[in-house]
Amino acid sequence: MKSVSVLICTFNRGSLISGTLNSLIKAQICKPDEIVIVNGGGENNCQLILEEWQKIYPKLKIINTENVNLATSRNIGLPHCKSDLILQTDDD
Repeated sequence: MKSVSVLICTFNRGSLISGTLNSLIKAQICKPDEIVIVNGGGENNCQLILEEWQKIYPKLKIINTENVNLATSRNIGLPHCKSDLILQTDDD
């Protein structure tokens, strides 16, 4: 069976990321082997929310960066994904 990483790039989405993580972690029978989140910050930064989810799901990796654009964030996050398959999804 192939291992699966989920890559999520987020910026200014503190109010939405929790729902995304709930869907991936609590609402799935088959959970990803890891979740990598590139957090670009913003006024509605989700850092504290991510840290709480990391306590629930230790396979959550948080990479903090200064937001430039989505492509840059994906390029920052991809080398941190260690699974056979990498699935990218939005933060909402």
